[in-house]
Amino acid sequence: MERSNHLIPLPIQNRQVSGATKYGPKRYRSKRQAGSEIAIEAQLLDYARRLTDEQQKQLLERIEALAKDIQSPTAEELGASIEDEKPSQLFNDVEDFVRRLEAGDYFDGWGWDPRIGEERAWGDESWAQEMDEILERISHCFQSGPPAVAGECYSRVLGTFLMGDEAGIFCGPEPAERMLDSDLNLVRARYFRCVYEQTALSKRAQRLFVIMDELDGIGTATIGLQAVMDSKSSRLPDYEDFLPLWIDFLKSREQERSHRPSLFQWERHSQWLLREALQLAKGVDGLAELARERGPGNPEAYHQWIAALIREDNLKKAAFAAREASERIENAEERAAMGEVWAELSVRLSHPRDVLNARRLAFRASPSTRRLLEYCSEGEPAQNTMRQRLKAELEYAETCEKAPSPRLMAVLDLLLGQVELALESLEDSSVIGWSRKDHPGHISFPALLIVGTNSIPKSESVMARLWSQLDTILSLKDEDELPSAAIFRACGLTPPSKTPSSFRALLEPILERLRLSAKRRAELLEGLKRITLRRVQSIVENRFRGAYERASLVTVACAEAFFLAGDEEAGLELLKVTRQDFPRHRAFHKELSELQNDSPLLPNVAA
Repeated sequence: MERSNHLIPLPIQNRQVSGATKYGPKRYRSKRQAGSEIAIEAQLLDYARRLTDEQQKQLLERIEALAKDIQSPTAEELGASIEDEKPSQLFNDVEDFVRRLEAGDYFDGWGWDPRIGEERAWGDESWAQEMDEILERISHCFQSGPPAVAGECYSRVLGTFLMGDEAGIFCGPEPAERMLDSDLNLVRARYFRCVYEQTALSKRAQRLFVIMDELDGIGTATIGLQAVMDSKSSRLPDYEDFLPLWIDFLKSREQERSHRPSLFQWERHSQWLLREALQLAKGVDGLAELARERGPGNPEAYHQWIAALIREDNLKKAAFAAREASERIENAEERAAMGEVWAELSVRLSHPRDVLNARRLAFRASPSTRRLLEYCSEGEPAQNTMRQRLKAELEYAETCEKAPSPRLMAVLDLLLGQVELALESLEDSSVIGWSRKDHPGHISFPALLIVGTNSIPKSESVMARLWSQLDTILSLKDEDELPSAAIFRACGLTPPSKTPSSFRALLEPILERLRLSAKRRAELLEGLKRITLRRVQSIVENRFRGAYERASLVTVACAEAFFLAGDEEAGLELLKVTRQDFPRHRAFHKELSELQNDSPLLPNVAA
C-alpha cells in the first residue's frame, strides 16, 4: 500500500492537556511545557508521514478517543460547579490567573504572521478561554454572592487590559479584547455596580467617575449610569439620592475643563456622562438645559439634544434646536454645519423659507463654494432672483472681518458676470500655486477664455479640457465629506446624498448672455496673455519640470482663444514668443508641441 505524504489532522489543536481541575482542563502551561509539546507534536507528525493511509486512520481514531477523556465539562456541569464554589476559592483562582498573565507565562515572543500580514504576539492563546471561564464564574458571584468579592475579582481581571500595551502579557492574532467571547461592556458595567454598592454615598460620585474614566478605553462603548442600573435586575440602591450628587460632581468637572486649553479624552468622557445623567434626571429637557448652558463652547450638547428630539420624532422642535445652535455655537464650521442640519430638517417639514434662511446662514458662518451654490440655487430660482441672492452675499462678504478666499470671490464675481473684477483678481494673484484651494487660477482662467471668445470651445481642444474640469477642481463632492457629515450623524441624521448644483452648469448660461464689445473681449484676452507669459516664465525659468505640462496647457489654451476670436496672428505670436524665450528647455518644448499638435484649432508644428 502506498504511503501518503500529507499531514494527518490533529483533533486537539490547542494542546492544552496538562491536567484537569474541577472547572475543566487546566489550561496553564509553562514555557518549558509549551516547548516540550511542540517537540512532541513535531515527532508525532514525522512519525505519521511514514504510516500508510490505514495506519494513519487508526492513529487518528486513537487520538480522538483520548481527546474525549479530557474534554471540558458541559455548560450545565460548569454552572452547577460554579454555584457550589466558595468566594475565597474564586478570588484565589483569579489571583493565580492574573499573576500568570502578568508574569508572561502565556507569552512566547513577537513574530511575523503570514495569515494577517503583520507581526503579532505569539504564545499560548488559551489565556482567552481561561479568562472567559473566570469571567463567567465572577458573573455568578456578582448575581448571588458578596459584591465586594465580585468587585475585587472584576478589578483584577480588568486591570490586565490596562497593561495590554506592555510586551509579554497577551498573545493572539487579534487585540486582546477581541480574543474573548465575554462582553467587556457588560463586565465593566457590573464592576461599576459593585463599586457603587460598596462606596458610601458621600464618596460615591468621585470614586465611580475615577474608575469609569480609567476603564473607558476598554470595550466598544462608553458605560454610564444607565448601563450600571441595567447590569442587575434589582433596583440600584440610593438612586434618587445619588443622581443629583452625580450631576453636581460632573458639572464641577466640566467647570474645570472649561479652563483648560485643550480637550482631552477624559474631558469628552465627562461630557458624555453629564449629558446621560441630565437625560436620566429630566429627559430631553435636561439635554436642552445643558445645550443652552454649555452648548456654545461644547457643540456636542446640541448634537445630543437634537438627536434625542429626532428619536422622539419631534422634527419641529429639532429644527428649532438646530436653528438656535447655528446662531449660538462659537466655532464657525460647527455653526455652518448646524445651519445645514436646520436646512435638512426644514426640507422634511416642507418649510421652504426656513430652508433658504438656513442655507444662507450656513454659507455666512463658514463660506464655501458648495454652500454658496446650495444657497443661490435653492428652489430653482429665476436668474434675477439668483442674481439678487449673489449680490447680497457679495456685499455681506465685503463687510466681514475675515474676507472669503480669492477663489470663492472669483466664483461670486463670475456668477454675477463681473469678468473685469475676476481678471483683476487673477492678475493680482500668484502665477504659481494654482492648485491651492484658495487660488482663483483654475476657476477664472478657463471662464475668462470663454468670455473672451464668446463661445464654448470644441470638446477636443485644451480650452474645453480646462472648462470641463471646473467642478472637479472645486471638489464639490469632497466638500460633502467635511466635518458637517459627522455632525449630521451625531444629530441622528443621514448626511444628504444630493450633489450640489454644478458650478459650470450655473455659469455657462450666464457667460453666454454676456454681450461684451469686441474691444472688451480683446482686452480680456490680452490680460490672459500677460498672465500666461508670467506663469510660463515662473515655471520654466525655475525648472519646475513637473509643472511643464501646466505651463503648456495655459499657453495652448490661450492661443486657441485667440484663434477662436479671429486673431490667429496673436495666437501664433504667443506660441512663437514662448518658444523663443526658452530655447534650451527641450522638455518644455516637447510638452508644448504635443499639446499644440493635438489641438483641433491650432496648426501642427514639427517635432
